[in-house]
Amino acid sequence: FHKNNRSSDSNSGNCTVLNDQLKGGWSIDSCDNSYYFACQKTPGDCPPNWVPFKNKCYLINSNRQKFTTWFEANSTCSNYGANLLSINE
Repeated sequence: FHKNNRSSDSNSGNCTVLNDQLKGGWSIDSCDNSYYFACQKTPGDCPPNWVPFKNKCYLINSNRQKFTTWFEANSTCSNYGANLLSINE
């Protein structure tokens, strides 16, 4: 997820999501819709069930029963002291 309109606190706006149907392509969808998500933490000891990679820790939520909205995913990551995964390259 990436929420394109961060100034809004309402459950609206557009999110950029990785679309399985586009074979890894990006698409724009409502932030109210549910998707997989991943959290990332800064370097350190990775908690259980987190994946270490290139000096960061990742929690991958790919369980089909645990689709979630951007708002819920952001809150979950924050509760772990992490952020939603951000791809900048």
